[in-house]
Amino acid sequence: MKIRIGFVSNSSTTSFCIFGVCLEENEAVDLLVKNGIISQDVADGGDSGEILWNLEKDHGVECSMGESDDYVFIGVDFTTIPDDVVVGEWKKDQEKLIKKVFGPEIKCSVCSEGRSDH
Repeated sequence: MKIRIGFVSNSSTTSFCIFGVCLEENEAVDLLVKNGIISQDVADGGDSGEILWNLEKDHGVECSMGESDDYVFIGVDFTTIPDDVVVGEWKKDQEKLIKKVFGPEIKCSVCSEGRSDH
């Protein structure tokens, strides 16, 4: 498995590209607790995958599991950029959104992954 930053081009893989952050699953849930998005009781009693999947519905932040399921990609899909918006401004707005959910120490970047078809 490879994690690549930037454009991914390979006909034998399916890939995605977001602007956001890659975190270990447990780290992501811990940051949600730390930043008051969920309670410790919810973190302890809930399924972390389900908690993270609900971020899109509740906060507009998407979550995708990595190939090993030990880490998650959290961010916003580039296909959501409106045609009349400057990409740099869009990235600043999305980083603010992600930091609101995961905290000010989060550093966003372009994250992508190529997954093997076999």
